[in-house]
Amino acid sequence: MNEQRCSGGREVHLLKDICLDALAGFTEVEWFRHFVLPRSLADYYYTRLQRRRLLKDHLVPVVLHAKSIEADLAESPVTGAALVHIRKCTQLEKLTFSSVPLDDSLCETSLLETVRCFHNLRWLELTGVSTVTDSVLAAIAEQNKLLTILKLNECANFGDKGLKALGQNCHFLKCVDFSSTQITTRGLDALANSPCSLTIEEFLANRCRKLEAEAVEILMTNFPSLRILSLEDCRQILFAPEAVPVRMERKGQLSWFIFC
Repeated sequence: MNEQRCSGGREVHLLKDICLDALAGFTEVEWFRHFVLPRSLADYYYTRLQRRRLLKDHLVPVVLHAKSIEADLAESPVTGAALVHIRKCTQLEKLTFSSVPLDDSLCETSLLETVRCFHNLRWLELTGVSTVTDSVLAAIAEQNKLLTILKLNECANFGDKGLKALGQNCHFLKCVDFSSTQITTRGLDALANSPCSLTIEEFLANRCRKLEAEAVEILMTNFPSLRILSLEDCRQILFAPEAVPVRMERKGQLSWFIFC
């Protein structure tokens, strides 16, 4: 019986591959971007393209649909223009996106309109997206209270107000990456006084030039679940002798600690 099920599953996948291979020659034509695939075939096509890092702007509306729960676009050559097409995916739990060089297709207003479509995100990863501002981050936080993974590496235009919004709304954060952003010790204070200070296990804030020496003590003292901490190339911390706090015994509880 199990062999029959496995054989049947392989046949279904083979049939899907045959269908998609037949369509492959038409993906660049205008009408294809308006083509509606059956949901199961769209999901299969998305997985195939995503694994091969072959997702492109015009394929996003074809493979993602209203019931999609994942849009993992970060490693594919997708521009900000494609984000308009995921607004229909209101049940998304995971969204990743990385900006590409010379892409100016995404403004703050457009990004706001996009993130306001989502209320169920658990994992959000935006890399190098300059239009992520405090207002955008506040909208994300207010609507996605179950967010657990938030990576905003090189999103250089948000700061402490965004962290305050996260602290007020997202009480289950576990992993955060605020590297190369405008956050300061004041923003860390806001997180330290919020429920997520008890749940955050991984905190990355490399190359945050505005973080001061006090940031280390705040993190080591107020985040009891912290296991991974990286504060690499934070200049004000690097050159401050008082950066090593009194309670550095917490360092022994961390599995990874970068402080330089």
